[in-house]
Amino acid sequence: MTNIGKLWLLSRPDHGPARLAKQLKDRFGRIKKRVTWFCAAWKEANSLWASGENDVDLMKRAEQIYENDHKIDGPFMFKHFWEVLRKEPKWDAYLQHLELELDKRKISDDEDVDKFSL
Repeated sequence: MTNIGKLWLLSRPDHGPARLAKQLKDRFGRIKKRVTWFCAAWKEANSLWASGENDVDLMKRAEQIYENDHKIDGPFMFKHFWEVLRKEPKWDAYLQHLELELDKRKISDDEDVDKFSL
């Protein structure tokens, strides 16, 4: 059994059903995608920080940005996951890796479009 599976078994209520590792991985995959989206919204909200604002104001702005960017997906429902993950060094490294990947894919305005073929 995976570490995720063991942690889930320890934290679940006694009457809850057992889960397969694939079920846990699939669920975490969906959660991870939305938490990553929220991290981007948080980063944008943090860059717009105004004098006199507190963390509550920042959270409200980040939630608004998330909802505007992901209207189809609805409001951000994984704040408790984000609170835990944002303090983890491994999660921070994952986000930095994503940013590097995005930077590699960006095309500058100065580059000729004809250099790229599909």
